[in-house]
Amino acid sequence: MSWLQWTSLIGLVAGCAYGLPAAPEEKELPIIGGEPDSGDPSVVAVYGVRPGSPGGLLCTGSVVAPTVVLTAAHCVAASETGLGVRFSVLTGANLSRGDGEQLAVREVHANPRWSPHNLEAGHDQGVVILSQPTRLRPLSLNRHPLANSTLGQLARIVGYGLADSSTQTGDGIKRQVLTRLQSMSTALIGVGTRRRGTCNGDSGGPAFMEMGGTETIVGTTSFGNSDCTDGGYDARVDTDLAFLDPYLASSCTPTCEQRWCGSDGCGGSCGTCSAGSSCSQAGQCAPSSSGCAAGGREQEPNDSALEANRLCAGGTIQGTLSSVDDQDWFTFSVPAGSTYDVTLTGGPAGAWLRVYKSSSTGRLSFIGDGPEVSRHTDTGGTYQARVLGGDGSGPAYRLAVSGAQ
Repeated sequence: MSWLQWTSLIGLVAGCAYGLPAAPEEKELPIIGGEPDSGDPSVVAVYGVRPGSPGGLLCTGSVVAPTVVLTAAHCVAASETGLGVRFSVLTGANLSRGDGEQLAVREVHANPRWSPHNLEAGHDQGVVILSQPTRLRPLSLNRHPLANSTLGQLARIVGYGLADSSTQTGDGIKRQVLTRLQSMSTALIGVGTRRRGTCNGDSGGPAFMEMGGTETIVGTTSFGNSDCTDGGYDARVDTDLAFLDPYLASSCTPTCEQRWCGSDGCGGSCGTCSAGSSCSQAGQCAPSSSGCAAGGREQEPNDSALEANRLCAGGTIQGTLSSVDDQDWFTFSVPAGSTYDVTLTGGPAGAWLRVYKSSSTGRLSFIGDGPEVSRHTDTGGTYQARVLGGDGSGPAYRLAVSGAQ
């Protein structure tokens, strides 16, 4: 969690995950403090104010049912926050701009199995119950024991926390970072490293992994060292469903009508897709390689680096940004000693492009922004192109990469 000085409920907070430095051989301007996340609308900020206090408490949460936000126990437990705290949920990507909604909260509950005196025991989950249902799409929870084979696999963490622990700055902006699952115990998972991890204010936020073609919450950010240099530890959600499920059941009725995969709207799943397939927002399984066989178009979901489409023959693909919050990710490879050019044409007004390089550990290094990014690489490798922005009008865009394999 993070305690903040404030002047108004929205204006006080300003957010986080660890940085994505530029690839040394292709360096321009580095990103300090992580990659701002204009997507993930169902990842929200949990904010509390104690009457008469000059500060507020900032944590991160995930909408898992129409009236239920999953967060950390230590974000809502009276033993940690004090008595009389008034909570609300904020949905903006940048809280200092006040660009989202403020959702009223009816009550909060901490997992009774969590103890501030034994963090390593896990169970650090809490729920925030909204006064009215939200229209934000509920996210899926992992309901299956994590297998040892998940160690080392890609994970994506999202949060509103500090970008710099030494200066205590950067909180209030939603950020994401792609990393890997580093360790696992019966109650905890270790996620992230010194260069890409969580910090104060990210508490309660989700760690996503792809499960059966769907990005699924496998953990909630719990604790790390004081200077945020060890990645951090998340409480596993699959081991605490007995605490979570009663709140989900009372909040909504699960439905899988015409859905074969993805969320049932109550934190559960309508099923999983076979290997090589991904689950669309409509709950349908489709080949995850891309829609190249059907007109060279993007294949949803591709809203994160974990779900990136490969480019079609000739290094091109078409897509649409269906809303101001939509974002599309694509991946391609470039041989060593090559010059490559990534170009975005068409699309809604304000759409733009960001290019990264992927390391063998899953780390994303910033390359450049534009409608066009052109670079030379000595070493080659795998790259990610992210299309985002726009006014939500939805005309198609075309992404082209010359010099790609």
